[in-house]
Amino acid sequence: MNRAALRPALRWFRAFASNKVKTMSDQKPINWTNARTLIALAILVGTELVGASWAAGARPASSDWLQRT
Repeated sequence: MNRAALRPALRWFRAFASNKVKTMSDQKPINWTNARTLIALAILVGTELVGASWAAGARPASSDWLQRT
């Protein structure tokens, strides 16, 4: 393998081994406002995907109650 291609990885490894690189736990705490936003986004996207699949004709196996009305 080309030694020049490995230089960035070796530089990072040396910095990590000498504790110059901060780990995830050493960095800032979780910004809960951003975390709540991402969770809400995941819920909304999931709901859209379920709605789109139902609109395309894919129904869950337990949809007998929908056909009775």
